[in-house]
Parts: sequence; structure tokens; C-alpha cells
Amino acid sequence: MKNQDSSSTSPVRRKGGRTVVVMCVLHIMVLVLLGWAWTKIGSERAPEPTAGEAAQVAAVFGGEYSFPGYSHQGVDSESMYLEMRDGEHIAVEVYLPGSLQPGETIPAIIKPTRYWRRWQLNPPVSWFLGPALYTRVFTASGYAVLSVDARGSGASTGVRPHPWSEDEVEDYREVIDWVLAQEWSNGLVGASGISYGGTCAEFMASLEHPALKAVAPRFSLFDTYADIAFPGGVFNEQFVLSWGKFNGTLDAGCVPDVAGWMGKMLLQGVAPVACRGDGGPCGRFALEAAFAEHADNLDIYAAARRVDFRDEFADAAGTTVDGFSPHGVGDRIERGRAAIYGWSGWHDGAYAGSVLKRYMSLSNPQRAVIGPWNHAATQHTSPYLKPDAATEPNELVRLLELRRFFDFYLKGEGTEPRQEIVYYTMGEEVWKSTPVWPPQGVEARPLYLARDTGLAWEPGQESGQDDYTVEYSVGSGDYNRWKTQLSRSDVHFLDFASSDGKRLVYTSAPLEQDTEITGTVVAHLHLATTEQDGAVFAYLEEIDEAGQVRVLTEGMLRLTQRGLCEGPPHVADGPCRSFAMQDVLPVEPGETMEVRFGLLPVSVLVREGRRLRLALAGGDADQFARLTNGTPVLTLFHGPETLSRLELPVVARN
Repeated sequence: MKNQDSSSTSPVRRKGGRTVVVMCVLHIMVLVLLGWAWTKIGSERAPEPTAGEAAQVAAVFGGEYSFPGYSHQGVDSESMYLEMRDGEHIAVEVYLPGSLQPGETIPAIIKPTRYWRRWQLNPPVSWFLGPALYTRVFTASGYAVLSVDARGSGASTGVRPHPWSEDEVEDYREVIDWVLAQEWSNGLVGASGISYGGTCAEFMASLEHPALKAVAPRFSLFDTYADIAFPGGVFNEQFVLSWGKFNGTLDAGCVPDVAGWMGKMLLQGVAPVACRGDGGPCGRFALEAAFAEHADNLDIYAAARRVDFRDEFADAAGTTVDGFSPHGVGDRIERGRAAIYGWSGWHDGAYAGSVLKRYMSLSNPQRAVIGPWNHAATQHTSPYLKPDAATEPNELVRLLELRRFFDFYLKGEGTEPRQEIVYYTMGEEVWKSTPVWPPQGVEARPLYLARDTGLAWEPGQESGQDDYTVEYSVGSGDYNRWKTQLSRSDVHFLDFASSDGKRLVYTSAPLEQDTEITGTVVAHLHLATTEQDGAVFAYLEEIDEAGQVRVLTEGMLRLTQRGLCEGPPHVADGPCRSFAMQDVLPVEPGETMEVRFGLLPVSVLVREGRRLRLALAGGDADQFARLTNGTPVLTLFHGPETLSRLELPVVARN
């Protein structure tokens, strides 16, 4: 009977169970759809700044600031190909304010990139993620935003003979002209970008297009040779090699390894151009055709390995390094008169120096910011804070400041931006500003190499020398200032105290007062080597009371490039050096050489009681090419006849 009762009621129970399951599934689906709708709406809405964030715009960047609110809601987007003068097709993603009214006109900001204008996401991630914060903030503020795949990259067709080719830059002129022909255009255009895209924006300023009124090159180079490819004349081999592989992967339509396993799981690749029913190229077919053309792009690493000097012709590229460097078109940038807002971080490779050289070289209206940042300001990199310190200020605050800049030049709103450099002093953890560089009150103070591998504020009375056998295993680690330029990783150095036996180290007595170093430290060394070439790497460090070592800045120089010049290719902060073939000075083994070179610019406050340290090496195994096959012995000379020293830009303080 029990079995009969059970069997007689089980169909009902199973039916009721199925009903419960179905209802639960339906409820879950409804909740997912509601969540999707809520997230989708939120993903297209620009966030309102808090009172603290709005106050921080003025506190960090100066001037008076009151958040003006957003004029538009939502984002409308459309992908398309623009046909260029030579028949190539450039992929463009156009974002407009969703609430844009018929007859309303707005300015446009063009954002070229070599790293895919839009990444195609796999569902369900693609259901929830909307446009980037930059796009949401600027469309809500009444701007059109155009993200552009550079010629020969992403979904765009064509071949890249080298970065920032004349054809690529000329494409951007045609993109500007397309913008001006749209009924929503107010006739004014800006350009912005980070890294490669920042340099694109700067090259756009060289077009002298009357509609282009303002550009914001952020975290980007000014001198291709000295700022990234050959700092100090030494080949930045690991960066160029990794960058070349990264670009090759993108050009083939594949997700690069730097995205990690999760990124590869979530990303499909570059987004194809949507079909519009007009018979033009579109979709996967056009994308695959573009990838096939990209196979003929320049192998940048193979080309760079055949070059040593800035004026050396690279056959594969068909030009010199200066042929695709913004400083080389500085006269055209000046004639175009576009306002420039340069951004970088103290640990963004050598790009803080790029900001300073640009600011001092060009007569355009300019502002500049140098923060305690890595590449793209994804990390706070002051060595005095915890590694997980929040980036200051956050991205929204930085974008509101950038909007303030574009609002003036593209809308005529607000006050004219000040001509100044806003910078951050690490150790003091304070933002400052100056209209000139170095700031007023900076004086060069010598710190001399002394006996017993010391550093002293007064020159020694006895001559001496120290021999150092170069240890090529010494490197700056996996989180140095150069690797962040590709991976956007945090920047922190190995505790160099652990490699003291592999470097030549000079240490000062404890400082008797707080000492602010702001500007370019210059190494002035008298040395000899046993080889016919080589390099010297110099690290300025701090040792605190607990013995912790902090790297403050660094610099390097290839010894055959030690000759000084009368006038640099652009205004530089530090000793003038051409890096040209005609200025090479041979190295005679055993012969004393006088070597002067600037370390990368910095602003840091070293507290009383701490010691300064100069660490010297002959290479960086983690980053730069080795210049000799042998093992050099460097001899450093110091004393009253040679006066080997550091020249510190010290700020007078009360």
C-alpha cells in the first residue's frame, strides 16, 4: 500500500516540482534581465563626482572649479569605415550623446590608437559592459568621441612601414574633414590619447588643420630615440622586442599574452565594423582581409637592431628614427597653434622628461601634469607609500580636469588654462605648480664621490680610484619603469641592497636637513674602461633609518656617445647630446674619460637623517642591450683633480 500511495502521488509531486523549478528559473531570468538593464543603463551613464572629487580638481590642478554638470544622457555608437584618398579603409567608432537633438552642434575629440579602437567581448560580459569612462564623461559633457584604428592596425586596412608614418598622419586629416561634414559638428576638433595614441594626437597638431584647436598627448614620447628606443644611446631591447611581439599579435587579430588567461577568455579580439547595407566592406570578411594586409607591417625589433644613432637610416623603415618623432615636426606644431596638455608620471619610463622637453621646446599654449604614476596612471608609484595605495587623483577627477581644458578651447567655456606645469613631490606627497622648469629656487648642489666609497658635500683633498668589474647579471627587475610602458604594471624596484656586491656604491652621511630634489640630477664622472665600448648606469637612491633602499631616479649613457653638442635637436633639461653618427667619440681602453649625463627628472623630498646613495652599474640585464662581449672593468676617479660628482637640483626650503 505504501508503494501504491507513493506511486499514485509521485506524478503530482514531480509536476509540482517541475513547476517550482520552472518558476525559479523564470525568476532568475527576470532578475538577470533586470540586472542587465540596470547595469546597461549605468554603464552608459557618466558618474557624478562627489563633493570631494570636485574639490580635488581645483586642489590638484589649480584654479577655481565647480562641477558644471552633464548636458546629455546616454551614448549612441556606430562603427564605420572611412575611405581614404588612396583607397585604404580606416575603421572608426563614433560615439554621440544619446540625447543629442536635431540641429544641435557639438565639438569632437578624436582618439587614434594602434591597440584596437574597440575590443570585442564575449557574452555575457559584452551584455553588461558599456563604453569606457572617458567616452561616457565626454559624451555626457556634449562631445562626440571618435575612436580610430590607425592605418595597418585593428580593423583598418593598409600596411605600416613604421610608426606614425606620413600616410597614417594624413589619414587623421581626412578624419577631421569627415567630422566637419557632419550635421552635428560645431566645426571644432580636439585630439587625445594615451601612449601611442598620445603621440598620434601630437602628430595631428602638426597637420596645421584650422579646426584642430587642442590636443592632449598623455603618457607619450616627444623624442622617439631618446625617450624610449635608445635612452642615453643604449638600445632598450626588452621594450622594443616585447612591443614588437605585442603589435604583431594584435595585427594578426589575436589577443596578446599580456591580457592573461582571463583576458583571453573574455576577449574575442578587435571589433569588426558593422555592416550598414550599403555594399561597403564590413564584418568578419573585411576584418580577415585587413589582417592579411597587416602581415606586411614593419618588424620594428628587427629594424631597430640595425640602428645605433638617431640619424642612421633604417632600410626596412625607409627613414631614420627622427623620421617618426614628434620633436622633428615641432615647427609645424608651432605653426598650427593648437593648445597642448601633456601628461605623464615620474615612473612612466622617460616620459616625464618628454613632458618637460615638449613644454620647454614649443611655443604653443601649454599645460603639463607629472604625477606619482606609472604608465597611464593606473598605479600610484611613490616609493614612500604602500604598494596598493590608491591612484591620486582618480580617473574621474583626471577626466574632469581634461574636460575643463577642452571646454575652453572647443566650447569657449570657463577660464583660459594657465601656462604651467603641475607636479607631485614624492616623499612630501604634495602637489605643486610652476610656470617654468626647473622651478624657481632650484640650485645645483654638488655631491662629490669620495674615498671609502663615500659621498661628500665638499671635494676631497686626496685623489683616489675605485675599480668595478661589470656584473651583467644585475637588472632593474620585472617591475621597473620601462616594463610598465607595455603592461601598465606597478613600478617598484628590487631592493638594490641585495645587489650591492654587484654594483659600485657610494653613500653619503645622514642628511642634516630635509632636502628637496626637483629637476634633473646630472652625473659628472671621470672614468676609464678596459673595453672599446660600454655603458654606465647610474641610480640615485635613498637609504632610510631602517636600511630600506628606495630608487629615486636613474640614468644611463653609452660611452661612445659621451660627446656634448652646442645645440640639441630640441630644448633639453640637462647636458646637450646629439646621439648622431658624426659625434661619436672612440673609447680608448685605459684612457680617462670625462662623462656627463642627466638622470631622469624627478621631484622628491629626502628627509633629515636619511642618506643618499649613488649606485653604478655597466648594464641592466632585465631591460637594455649588452654593448660588449667582454667583461669590462670600470675605474672611477675622484679627488681634487677630477671632481667626479653628482649635481643635485636642490630646492631652497625654509
